[in-house]
Amino acid sequence: MKSYVKFFSLIAISLISTNALAQACRDGIDNDGDGMTDALIFSPAGNGGAVTVGNGDPYFLKDLYVGEANRRGFGGLSTRDVMLYDQATANIYCHWIGYQYADSLICNSPNYGRCGFRNPGDNILHRWNGFGFSQDPANNNNTWLVSFRCVNKIAACKDGLDNDGDGRVDSQDSGCVNGDDNSELVHDSACGTDPNRNSELEECSDGVDNDRNGVADRNDPACWAQAGNPNSYDPKKGPEAGGILARVGATNLSASDGSSAEFILIRWSAAQAPVSGYRVYRSDAASTLGNVVATVTAAEYRDTQAVPGAVYFYSVEPIGGVFVPSFSNTDSGFRPEAVGARLKSPIYSKFNTFLNQANFLELIDEGTKDTSVTITVYNLRGQVMISESVALKAKSQFDIDINGLVKRACDFTNPASCSGFVDLDKSQLVDTYGLVRLDFDDKDIEKSIVGRISNYRLENDGRTYSFGFAKELKNSLTGRTYSTANTFDPQGSGFLVPNWAEIINLDSVTRNFSFVLYNQSGAPVMTQNFSLPPLGEFDISAGHELRNAQGKIEEGAYLGEVFSDGNYMFTISRYSSNSSAATAASYNYAFAVDARMGASENIFVPIANESREADCAIPSNWVEVVNTRSDFATGEITFRNASDNVVSQQISLPPKGQFHFNAGALLAKGTLGSAEIRSNQPGAFIAQSMTYYNDCAQNGVQTAFSLPGKVKGRKSQAGSVNTFLGMSNNLRLISTTTAASTASLSLTPVGDVTRNANISLGGNDTSDLSAANNSLFNINSDTYGILKVATPADGQAVGFVIRSRTTFDSGRRRLDFIMPTELR
Repeated sequence: MKSYVKFFSLIAISLISTNALAQACRDGIDNDGDGMTDALIFSPAGNGGAVTVGNGDPYFLKDLYVGEANRRGFGGLSTRDVMLYDQATANIYCHWIGYQYADSLICNSPNYGRCGFRNPGDNILHRWNGFGFSQDPANNNNTWLVSFRCVNKIAACKDGLDNDGDGRVDSQDSGCVNGDDNSELVHDSACGTDPNRNSELEECSDGVDNDRNGVADRNDPACWAQAGNPNSYDPKKGPEAGGILARVGATNLSASDGSSAEFILIRWSAAQAPVSGYRVYRSDAASTLGNVVATVTAAEYRDTQAVPGAVYFYSVEPIGGVFVPSFSNTDSGFRPEAVGARLKSPIYSKFNTFLNQANFLELIDEGTKDTSVTITVYNLRGQVMISESVALKAKSQFDIDINGLVKRACDFTNPASCSGFVDLDKSQLVDTYGLVRLDFDDKDIEKSIVGRISNYRLENDGRTYSFGFAKELKNSLTGRTYSTANTFDPQGSGFLVPNWAEIINLDSVTRNFSFVLYNQSGAPVMTQNFSLPPLGEFDISAGHELRNAQGKIEEGAYLGEVFSDGNYMFTISRYSSNSSAATAASYNYAFAVDARMGASENIFVPIANESREADCAIPSNWVEVVNTRSDFATGEITFRNASDNVVSQQISLPPKGQFHFNAGALLAKGTLGSAEIRSNQPGAFIAQSMTYYNDCAQNGVQTAFSLPGKVKGRKSQAGSVNTFLGMSNNLRLISTTTAASTASLSLTPVGDVTRNANISLGGNDTSDLSAANNSLFNINSDTYGILKVATPADGQAVGFVIRSRTTFDSGRRRLDFIMPTELR
């Protein structure tokens, strides 16, 4: 507690005097001597409040940082340091003292009179880098920080502080009911959640007619230990429920332990009294109640939002009627860790004909039985445009031209579905977007469908492509999910990088949605609430329309969050253009980042320092890690190079915050590796690997692509190769175990025989193999086929097939596009 007294003496904070007449359940005193204090008061994160840090002197502010950093075990700061004018650096201090983020950053000092102090002498400007403090590398334009404001006080049981001085923090403190509890003191059960009660005594000794039956305490039969015997009055008994109110609860609650990959099943015996429903509570710890995750009328609930591999604790509370609600027993449950779960019918992807994009559905039956698949295309209003069935052979691939289906609907079979759409780019096809739904018989485990929609945009020269990218087939999402956006122009020219959050309602009824966009530090910058009709779509700018005070694009990295109680799709599509206008004639790259929940199990991403000298392309590879939780998340990143040399780094990320690091710089030129990301909190992190190829001869980016972080895969995974457009295909596999193993490969081109091969996987190794044109898998040009990878057991590998196209421009080779596809 002494450190807090010292700390708060350095910051200007208004103190509100305690009302001497405060009622017993909110006076901070254990009035009845039972070791418990006051009522339970929930205070959700972001409940307001602000505090100013620093007095305008950079050295005074530095003393605050040095003291707190040393106390928390973060080195790298000395008494000569001052702090860099930097959002993340200000944010970390606010997180330390229990606030969400910083604003009102000030660099102008009354003692020195200016910002941008270019000659700091022996001063060193330091910044928070996500792990600790480091010296700012941009010494030519140093700007120090002298004060800022911390805003949005975090609840006491979620702020990472030992507020009551008992040596325990947040969920480890027995006084914390859940993360929204605003006191680490143990709450008096007699007060419940009513801070206006005048007594901490039990209801049978508080002098109040609590059950409103006309009598209180000694005179209330509910307070007699023996029915009908007034002499058996027990002052410690309660509640007074003998007159009107009865205590009602559910019993025999049980939660399933890994019985379903899709959900945790919670069941209980119904209350023995009329109730209108039940609140279902879920917690990460057995000692806390947690948060309400659902309100239901039946005596069961399927928690589809539980993170695979994480253990949760459940209880229920009856609602409605005239009674005192009583909580059920608590039971733990979990979903098994997701090891590349099979897709269930229906599955979905999205098409888009804007910008003259071609859309091809690559449909793969990786099972051992033929499968009939019904393909239905919906426009953005949720109206059916066209539907047809295809017979898919086992272990084969079939490609469908979605643009052709849309054109057929507009011109012949269903013109009304194209009403209002316009052919803006004069491509002989209306510009629209919408949903592609696939239905098949998923009851037979020998039938398994995977695949994607691949998008290509031809440049005006008719020979090169703006981009090529793939959107994998997915099952629906529900609850709260996340995707990332980035509006920085990698060419540094101020060109627009449109990022569109694409949200589709997959239910047969209208659903409400909430979309929140957070900046890289985790502060919300945009919120939109809206409704969508059945199977309808709404696209929202995910950052590229944000402007600063000068009216310029506020370039940044963002996290998009969608919440709905229905089923939906959510993707953020990114387009890097060569123009500052809303649309451009040419683009450098495009790709789609599918939404997902934070992972509980470890995440794997490939990293590379690829040498592309022949293509005049200079690569840079960045890994982006995002905390999707509403509290601080910690974990570890383990980097491995081709020789399995390991470097591990602890990470700590604020709520909704991001950390980007240059992974390619860790590898020797021309080598591959992987990054493994582990979280200490369930459902915290999502991650992806971003690779940019800068042109070696001129300022500009040739292309870029994104690889999603993946959990361990099934023992049998499938993808495809495609040699159309002169594309090369490389299979990139990450071994996700420490033991060496052998993977069996098979490639079946359309109308051709199957090729088989085996490759050795070293423990935690990353391998790269040409998957279409080598001595093992040589196939013809302008064809495609299914590629299968089998390991001895589940959870031994994750992989991608990376397609790339090279062209000649002014007599030199350059990358036209690179589009990764997943093994599923």
